[in-house]
Amino acid sequence: MLSDEATIRAVLLTLVLLAVLRDKTVIQMGTIAQEESLALQAEIERVSGSYCEAPVLGSLAEAQVGTLFVMVGGTEEQFVQWGPLFGSLSREPCLAGAGADHCAGTWRFQLFRHLRGRQPDSIASPPPASLLPAPASDRLAKDRAPF
Repeated sequence: MLSDEATIRAVLLTLVLLAVLRDKTVIQMGTIAQEESLALQAEIERVSGSYCEAPVLGSLAEAQVGTLFVMVGGTEEQFVQWGPLFGSLSREPCLAGAGADHCAGTWRFQLFRHLRGRQPDSIASPPPASLLPAPASDRLAKDRAPF
């Protein structure tokens, strides 16, 4: 996971890497602004790559045991395709939406972090349900769920 939009650009959007992003998916897992996410998505899709975001809530310790909170902003197809990855990090990843709506999950996540005082590495409790999209199990048919 990269920390901010400038770092993401410096690592991913070099001429060399842009050339290899064709038919590849970039999963952006940091917390960045909606405009930044949409700009990254446009640049990646311009070279025929695929983009989704999956900001996480938690620390390294939670990542190691698979208990991060993961909100996925992408299509249902991406959510299913990358479900094993999301499922390895979180017991119940949530699909936040697709297209222009995919940033809604990040916005809710950023709002929650702001309201909690943006603790540095770990926030023990998940965000209030009123700030979250429906869990993946409520949004996808059980036979299509990846885990």
